[in-house]
Amino acid sequence: MDDPRRAAAASIVAAASDCYTHSDVALQSTLINRCNYLAGREIPVLLTQALDGCSYSALSSLSRAYERAGADSAVDTVLTWAQAPVREVGQWNTALTSLAFAGSRQAEEALGAAVADSELQRSAAESPRWICAAAAVLACPRLHGLWPTLKSILLRPDVLAALLEHIDVSFGGSWPSQMESLPEADLAHLYAMVTDHVGPPPDTRAPAAGSVRDLRQLQNSLLVLLIDKNAMAAARQLAALATRFPNLSYLRRRAKEVAYTAADRQALSVAPSTLLRLARDASLRVISDERHLLDIVVSSLRRLEAVLQAPYGLAVALWNRNMAKAHHAEWWPCWEEDFSDLVAALLLQDIGGHRIVINREVQIQRFLGKRTDIHIQATVPGESDPLTVVIECKGCWNQDLPTALADQLVRDYLRAPRTAGIYLIGYFDCAHWNPKLREDRHRAPRDHTIGSLQREQDAQAREQRDQHGAIVTVMILDCRLPGSDDPWRARPDNSVV
Repeated sequence: MDDPRRAAAASIVAAASDCYTHSDVALQSTLINRCNYLAGREIPVLLTQALDGCSYSALSSLSRAYERAGADSAVDTVLTWAQAPVREVGQWNTALTSLAFAGSRQAEEALGAAVADSELQRSAAESPRWICAAAAVLACPRLHGLWPTLKSILLRPDVLAALLEHIDVSFGGSWPSQMESLPEADLAHLYAMVTDHVGPPPDTRAPAAGSVRDLRQLQNSLLVLLIDKNAMAAARQLAALATRFPNLSYLRRRAKEVAYTAADRQALSVAPSTLLRLARDASLRVISDERHLLDIVVSSLRRLEAVLQAPYGLAVALWNRNMAKAHHAEWWPCWEEDFSDLVAALLLQDIGGHRIVINREVQIQRFLGKRTDIHIQATVPGESDPLTVVIECKGCWNQDLPTALADQLVRDYLRAPRTAGIYLIGYFDCAHWNPKLREDRHRAPRDHTIGSLQREQDAQAREQRDQHGAIVTVMILDCRLPGSDDPWRARPDNSVV
């Protein structure tokens, strides 16, 4: 095959031939690469001519075969051809989607760019290009990274309706398998949006008619994806859906079934010697997931607060003053780094090593460059992924107090697997704080109380749990000094020794 044009033609014929076995695919790849090598510079020209006259099925076969064969020059030609301004939406979609499904990162990026294109987003419901790209992204490995953008556009009912119709036709009434990778909270959120659009079935035993029946199939398949997670997070999301849609009684039943299944999967076999240790010491724990570790850390922080506020408590160690006589001194709180250091040190003494947890070793660390973060990890020798709890510490004066839970703790840390978080606020506002020094430091709302701050932050934590499936809680440590009527160092002549 000395003629480059004949070699190029042979490459195109080989790529257009569907293969059904592994050996056939391997032979096809060998033939394509050999012919491309012989064709040399003729491939782009002749392949472009062939693509202009391709049917959609042949275009799909060519794209997949060239990507699987690693024929880079041919893949580049298909990408260039598909993204030409004159290309029809159907040709663009078929070529890029086929390449992306075969593993082309360039094609995935092109589809993602279309989803993120602000001009296409403005008329997404009437834009076949955006709808095609969004449907393709749902089946791509990069779905997780693109989902926040996609979800924000799908909040528009007209866009959601157009995408559902397209998915029903393109994927045969079911969601792409890649959807399994979405977190439980995202699957539940999408199920709620689809249910709001389709409407809850008036009688779950009666079949719906026409296109509604097909969309109900999409609705039900989302529920199956959520149930198949068989995790406590899925059970919580199903319970939340049952509250939102009280007429769908099967949601609550499914929530219980998933919770039981998840509990069975998480159950640990405990050796008799361990059972005896647990019976002798009620403070000991056996843990299997990040929620268990979170519970242990929260309990330890509550013990810390009791130590801070006890008679002759440690709260005074978190304050500075300018003279020995406590009653006449000017007081001001320590900085956040000092607060975080003290918390880390006391956690280490309370739960570090094997003090509390039997089957893991608890490690508490402060990392350089992270001013206020505390990382608590429970590790088992031989396991690569530890259970982790990240504590983000803030003083009540911090200007980022209202936003740091979502923008720092959840966004920066809680996307990692097997990780939970605590938003820990040190509350120092009290009459002992020198007014001038307080004015210089305080950048948060001045009129908050411990109660109002707890309610505001709890609401934000619930939102993060519902929207992102984040395992996060809020704790506010009372770091205030005793009141002036408290006998603690209340007398002017009571000097501190």
